[in-house]
Amino acid sequence: GCSEDNQKVKEWDALLDEQEYIPTFAEEAKLHYGGKELLKADLPAIPLTNEGYGVVIVKKDGTKSSLMNVLSDERVVNNLIVDTYRKDMDAMPATLRSILEPLHLLNVPKTMAENIDLFIENSKVDSAWFDNKKVPALKRMTYRQANGDFLVSNICANSGVVVVAKPIQKNLFHKPVADLCLTTMHRLGIEVRLLHKQMFNMYATNCEKQFEIVKTSIFTYQLPLQNKMHIEAMEGLESDEIAKNIKDFHFKPIGWMPFYTNAPTYYPQVAIQKHGIKQSWSCDADLEWMREATDQFFDCWIAAYAKKHKRKINKTMQITLNKKGMTIGYELDDEQYDNEMLLSMTGATGKAKLVVRSTDFAFVMRQLADLNVRGAISMTANAHGIELTFATATHSYTCVIPSCDEKGERSPELFTEYMPIQMKEQFEYDFEKLDGGFTEADVLKVAAEVLA
Repeated sequence: GCSEDNQKVKEWDALLDEQEYIPTFAEEAKLHYGGKELLKADLPAIPLTNEGYGVVIVKKDGTKSSLMNVLSDERVVNNLIVDTYRKDMDAMPATLRSILEPLHLLNVPKTMAENIDLFIENSKVDSAWFDNKKVPALKRMTYRQANGDFLVSNICANSGVVVVAKPIQKNLFHKPVADLCLTTMHRLGIEVRLLHKQMFNMYATNCEKQFEIVKTSIFTYQLPLQNKMHIEAMEGLESDEIAKNIKDFHFKPIGWMPFYTNAPTYYPQVAIQKHGIKQSWSCDADLEWMREATDQFFDCWIAAYAKKHKRKINKTMQITLNKKGMTIGYELDDEQYDNEMLLSMTGATGKAKLVVRSTDFAFVMRQLADLNVRGAISMTANAHGIELTFATATHSYTCVIPSCDEKGERSPELFTEYMPIQMKEQFEYDFEKLDGGFTEADVLKVAAEVLA
């Protein structure tokens, strides 16, 4: 009986592909957009599906837009609604979005998902040794309890792209007594399975506003996730049994752990200096500018050169900033950049010129185009780097991209090391003996003793 069941599950697993998620995504998308204020559009009478959806193709000519075609084919409409919904970070609960949105900014773009290993760097600092091996300069996401923000940047480096994301939702974590971190495995799982595969809106959680405190022998905050897809029971197999065996159907609860003083792999990560950037050039852009720049330049550069980013010719870009906007020089040949692209901007003041790591700059700009930024994206720059500040519905952001020399060595000028705030001991507590279980008050009491 058992091996037959396994065989059935294997067959089912083989069947579960992208297409099987489409009906669930379509249903969820219609629920989401049905209750949401959308931009009003005045259109003539047009054919629609039974549920009132249609796709309009508009041709823009100068300032005039004209209606070219209307599609009301149910399948085409559903696929487009699903495509929009899958990329829409506004549809996530605050807890999940608080993690995924900042990680998306420093994730390698989707087109590079298969080559993620090409972009892991070696450590540059003396402290980066563990068991006589050099520790790679991996990315870390830390919740800084004193600042109430997330720091996303590399460990074991003195410079690099840094994202600071301050959530607008207060008390995501109930009274943390130390800084918290996402394990490398969790971060990778989120980046690959939820972000690259655009599956984040396929999961619901019963912790929409706050991570739950979990009662185990070590103290963690967790976010449980449930797949929204309903699986039918079949041939004597319960739906839960089938779901349990489908690869990638479940996503483990996302767990945050405090930093402990006795944890052996404990390294500083790159952070931004408090005084910020002394600007010599500045300009406010917006999401539309960002998306056009991505279409015109960043996506094309990534497709053509990102996999070859370690070669001297592609490793760096020269950014020239003035009243006209941003000119990007790329393809370095005998100290000259062979190609130039001007991205025009309005309202720019001052000037600055710097060289940046190509992937540092192109990846962040490309990823930023996916966020639902509200209002201005303020850019300031000097010879040492570029700073972007902007906000979404859930976070206010600061992102700093360092300058580098022609060999790609990044300038540490705008950066500092951040050592997470630690707890003295790991919790070793006998939960069984606690009458009536382990309450939040108990957690805080133990935490206070540990820190005393």
